[in-house]
Amino acid sequence: MSEPTELETPDYRERDAATLKILGFFFAVLGVLVLVGSYWSLENPRALIVNLASGAVLTLIGIGMIIYVRRKSDKNQ
Repeated sequence: MSEPTELETPDYRERDAATLKILGFFFAVLGVLVLVGSYWSLENPRALIVNLASGAVLTLIGIGMIIYVRRKSDKNQ
């Protein structure tokens, strides 16, 4: 009696890695733009703090996503 064939499940790792990398670049660029845009809110200290905090968080999230994808892809190869 022959063994049953295993169902082939698709591997979405490459697609997911590419998606995370694109999102990481988007967040990083958006965060840098917010940090640059905070120059125009120097007169309002509250707006400056909000812009600096949100720009820094977006940039760190984007860089973290890019680093995560690179480390995961290095381990897979």
